[in-house]
Amino acid sequence: KSFWPIVAAVGLGVGFVGYCIYFDQKRRNAPEFREKLKAKRKKQKQHTSHSNEDFTIDSSNPEEMRRYFLEQIQRGEDCLSRGDLDNGVDHL
Repeated sequence: KSFWPIVAAVGLGVGFVGYCIYFDQKRRNAPEFREKLKAKRKKQKQHTSHSNEDFTIDSSNPEEMRRYFLEQIQRGEDCLSRGDLDNGVDHL
């Protein structure tokens, strides 16, 4: 009685792992995969270097901190409204 559900669960698990391996192999063998990956990493590295420039505020000045905080929230909301989720989350 309890033998078939176990067989079905194992079969589904093996099928899912096979599906993941197949599509990962297909993705890795795509000719433009490495170029896209390098471009994405370069863009992310440039974005990180630009975002570090924003942290030059005087933390002892509460008014400047408040202004900076509100500015970042506004930037995040603007990015999210344009559909730029990565930058929107970075600002929020």
